[in-house]
Amino acid sequence: MQFSFTIPTYNYANRITIALESILAQEGNDYEIIIVDDGSIDNTAEVINPYLAKYPQLVRYFHQSNQGHTAARNFAAQMAKGEFIFTLDADDRLLPNALQIMRQARKDYPQADLIIAQHVAVSANGKHPIKPKPKLSKNKADNFTFYLRKGFSIPHGSHIIKRDIFNHIQYPRNILGREDIVFFAQVLANYSAVTINNPVLEVIKHPDSFRHQLDKQYGSLAIVETLFNSAIIPAPLLSYKKEFESRLCLSFFRDHYRAGNYQVARQWYCKAITLKPARLLQLSYFTKFIRSLGKQ
Repeated sequence: MQFSFTIPTYNYANRITIALESILAQEGNDYEIIIVDDGSIDNTAEVINPYLAKYPQLVRYFHQSNQGHTAARNFAAQMAKGEFIFTLDADDRLLPNALQIMRQARKDYPQADLIIAQHVAVSANGKHPIKPKPKLSKNKADNFTFYLRKGFSIPHGSHIIKRDIFNHIQYPRNILGREDIVFFAQVLANYSAVTINNPVLEVIKHPDSFRHQLDKQYGSLAIVETLFNSAIIPAPLLSYKKEFESRLCLSFFRDHYRAGNYQVARQWYCKAITLKPARLLQLSYFTKFIRSLGKQ
């Protein structure tokens, strides 16, 4: 089997069928679908049952106590039988021919451990323009630093990754929010990756998406310590730790500034400047900091 689609879900009974139907619309029989329900208290199981009855050899459903979507992703990878894992968020949708695009990419890049395709963002205002994916280097260190400096993104559903990688690297369970940065940075530091400019995914933006829930995404520098684990990250790359920590502080500053938490935002900005004074030259952040003065 070539591909294992994995869908972690929590209380998305009203949306998960969109993801499921987009997979089932793909051509071929070289894949399976694994759904991991992370303790939903809505009617997710009721929604999934008809699919289990109709596609008993294709769809598998697991229910676990609520442990967080990182645990759900890791568990799905453990259950997967495919050579490559194709993780799709329960509220997103594959584009037609997405799987065929990935099949061709596997043929074009047989040595790649991670293949990253394009995606389309869809909001209430319509579709956002697609930005070309930059070509990645054969040098893993270059890809690692390029990713941490926000040179490119890796949304779930826009990539395939070798299942065996999960024997060595998993999503960190001690982090809620931005845990994907830790996972993909560690993967890029150790495995070969390529990008292709074919879109395979629609990222559907909506108000109740986890992506927009600041209160569930803790501003914690535990991300830094977890990412720069010397047992996983090659020694020469550990020197980027302070740079990444400073950049992360700016991200926390921006998030809290947008949410109107100005006092907390200023604390993160000052931390970023302390770590890397050159951040003062990033005028967009400096301007926001000045505007926040006197606000609570």
